[in-house]
Amino acid sequence: MKEKVDYILGIETSGPPTGLSVINRKGSTLFEVFNGKRFAHSELLNVMLKDGLSWVNLSLEDIGLVAVSIGPGYFTALRAGLSMAKALSFSLSIPLVGVSTLLALVQGITATSIGQIAIPVIDAQRGNVYAQTFLWNGERWIEHGEPGVFAPKDLKVRYPTAIFVGGGAEIHPELKPTPIQNPFVPLPSTIAKLGFLMYKEGKYHNACKLEPLYIRFADVKKKKVQ
Repeated sequence: MKEKVDYILGIETSGPPTGLSVINRKGSTLFEVFNGKRFAHSELLNVMLKDGLSWVNLSLEDIGLVAVSIGPGYFTALRAGLSMAKALSFSLSIPLVGVSTLLALVQGITATSIGQIAIPVIDAQRGNVYAQTFLWNGERWIEHGEPGVFAPKDLKVRYPTAIFVGGGAEIHPELKPTPIQNPFVPLPSTIAKLGFLMYKEGKYHNACKLEPLYIRFADVKKKKVQ
């Protein structure tokens, strides 16, 4: 493994579009790109990475850490991003960090008071959403519940004043997103920044064992809004 991480690659494939970003260790975004072609992750990732690195005069060997969204999200899409992240981790001998899609989505929300609740939501199909509650502690969003599959109306009844964000809030009218600019999926630069923060805390993953976060529909009956 490299002794010092100067550049971090963020990969976001939790939804239909494909996103890539490279940031430096100070948190500055060097490039960030999305391609809106639906579910073409395997087709686009290598080309987008090659082009993006050339724009900022970097090479693959400059990348010291790869961070990838691991879900919840579209399972096959997540697998495409994770496959690339694992390949880079092995070939470049660099650490790999898997980042929760829900944690990344909530970073786009600006809190106005301590104790405020935000709920990032992702469409889970069948009329449900993947969701998790987060609480603002004055400095950052902290987990307030476990990720799970929920009915949108149940979330709205339980948390009528919560800030909803994410693609699930766009799709389900009960969860009209509060932010003026609501991200449908996380920014790949956010994935990179969270990944680097986790890495500095010693929370990187074993590339052989890391898998997408898959919440089974069999668990729906077990989940209650917290």
